[in-house]
Amino acid sequence: MLRGSHSGGHAQSGHAPMDVDMSDAETEFGYAAEANRPQSAETVDMDVEGKPQMIRALYGMPEDCFVHVLKFLSAEQLCLCASVCSEFQRLTASEQFWQKLCTADYGADAETLTECYGSTVDKTKPAYWKRIYRELIDYRIELHFTGGPRAGDHQVVPKDVECMLGRSRQNNVCILHDEMVSRRHAKIVHKDRHYWIHDVGGINRTFINKRVIKQHSDIRLFVNDEVDMGSSTFLIKLVGPDAAAAAAALGEDSVQEQQATITAAVTATPEA
Repeated sequence: MLRGSHSGGHAQSGHAPMDVDMSDAETEFGYAAEANRPQSAETVDMDVEGKPQMIRALYGMPEDCFVHVLKFLSAEQLCLCASVCSEFQRLTASEQFWQKLCTADYGADAETLTECYGSTVDKTKPAYWKRIYRELIDYRIELHFTGGPRAGDHQVVPKDVECMLGRSRQNNVCILHDEMVSRRHAKIVHKDRHYWIHDVGGINRTFINKRVIKQHSDIRLFVNDEVDMGSSTFLIKLVGPDAAAAAAALGEDSVQEQQATITAAVTATPEA
């Protein structure tokens, strides 16, 4: 009995290492790591300062590993990473990151952005693409008609009001003489720093880059998008700061009056 009791004692004591192994397994599979994962830049700072070995591990990683990850982050995420440590701050200040953000967030290529903002952003100064990204926060767009009755025309989109598009002369953008366009076909609105198009639900649909969009839903517009309504086609183009300032100086009422004058000049038959 004594031997059996002694043997049982060994069996019970043998369970302790299994508990430790299970904890290690949980850490390996991420359960314990998830509970200890930092939730903010402040937490990361505190943890790194408290554990010098983590700093050595951080600086021991190849820089291209960080570059590969950081290029997929947004501007807000890059700024958050920059607050973690000086090494991240250096990496997130890279011009290639901000150039990628400019083209990805707005759709314009680097050549177009340089052309539009060449007069306001000095390319010889540091942080060129970061300053262009700051300028894009207040960007304007215009419609360049490439097909339909208004082919060759272009019109700046109002920013502070809903921009209605359709066949009626009461719209901000009048597409007269296109029988396939509804009287009130769609609208473009500016919200959350970007432009969105909304098909109001006519018989004929609206297409972006040859794909039909869902009606009664806001769809984000990017620079160089091609929009089809009926037999009319227009491209979304970026407006430079000088042209945008001139359009803003006109005022939305003046823009609408100017458009009414243009449509009246080309009208030769009553509206269908």
